[in-house]
Amino acid sequence: MERYTWTLRVSTSGKDRATVFVRQHQFAVGAPVQFDTTYDAITALEYVLGAIGADVVNGFRALARKRRIEVDHVEAVIQGELNNPLTYLGVVGESGHPGLEQVRVKVYVASIAAEEEVQRVWQEMLDKSPMVRNVSACHPVRAEPAGRSLTEGGTSMDKPILMGAVLYNPKVSVIWDIISEFFQGNGCPIDTVFYTNYELQVEALLKGHIDIAWNSPLAWLDANVSRAARAGPLPCATLTVSGCHT
Repeated sequence: MERYTWTLRVSTSGKDRATVFVRQHQFAVGAPVQFDTTYDAITALEYVLGAIGADVVNGFRALARKRRIEVDHVEAVIQGELNNPLTYLGVVGESGHPGLEQVRVKVYVASIAAEEEVQRVWQEMLDKSPMVRNVSACHPVRAEPAGRSLTEGGTSMDKPILMGAVLYNPKVSVIWDIISEFFQGNGCPIDTVFYTNYELQVEALLKGHIDIAWNSPLAWLDANVSRAARAGPLPCATLTVSGCHT
């Protein structure tokens, strides 16, 4: 697979400020570390810890949707400890280093799903989390669901349709974001499950792991051949999205 590289530009913009430019966005970053609770900027360390938390809660919710587990709310509390903060301040005679020694993540989930279902999604999220894997490679990360509240009553949103698609380049995922937004805006939410090849996608379709497969003509034929003896041919859909006919 072709490697994908993220590129950011960072420039100084004040006494202890830096501005980060990424795509069409920019944000300010303060000092590397601060011990003053009234400090008026977000530090680099706080951005790192915030990125871990955002990766966890967003990743968990996205996976829960794909696994058709209803989740009302996810919230995380992240705590980080430096090996020895005094070394950052240049205190003579101190040993150790100013890097992260430990990161603790506690996540609170509001869901009516069974405990074992929530735990399965939680473990899958940890395995797929870029930030958790990157940080835990160098520092211990304690990540655990700290609490779970049951939400009863009310009206739940219709479960999204699971759409299978073959992803041969990370950039293709952007197209599926656009397609998902289109369907969401027209009252038909979908979630996309990506596969490395059509063989895996056809297998998932036949086993009922996904509702619809975005197949090539050959993959559609393969699916029909595999299923013909059991339940007859699969339907072949023609879809028009924003003037793009497929």
